[in-house]
Amino acid sequence: MEEENSSNELLEKSIKSKLKNMDYLYDALNDKEKKYLIKIEDCIQQIIDRESRAKTLLTKNNISIKSISEQTQIARQTFYNIPLLSEYINYNCERFQKIDISFILNTYQEDIKRLKSEILAMRKRDVQLEEMKIEINTLKQQIKVKDETLLSLRNRMK
Repeated sequence: MEEENSSNELLEKSIKSKLKNMDYLYDALNDKEKKYLIKIEDCIQQIIDRESRAKTLLTKNNISIKSISEQTQIARQTFYNIPLLSEYINYNCERFQKIDISFILNTYQEDIKRLKSEILAMRKRDVQLEEMKIEINTLKQQIKVKDETLLSLRNRMK
């Protein structure tokens, strides 16, 4: 319950900020409009979070009155009866189009490069380990031969 309250507070904060940029005051809205905006903002956040992960799905169509209506269960007619709701969605569409995912892609590419270099380093260590094992086995063989030679010399001296 506490988590839901903090989530709603974050949504309200985001809504207030966006409405301010749109020259609307959150406090001037009625409770129903506030409730709708919270539903819409939550839905938009989910879409943005989901779509940011998939470059191919970053299209304006994913934030539309139809998709918001389906996900929030707010009738489409409501958006036409309360123009602010449609305007709010359009405002988010414009912001959504400006999301720069090149930073995200560059981060992934840097992570991939780093992981590849770590894999190469591991492979080099594996090769070095194998070489050391071979060297150790060779040294063990030489020690064994010298031990046998030493033992044979001792046996002759007796």
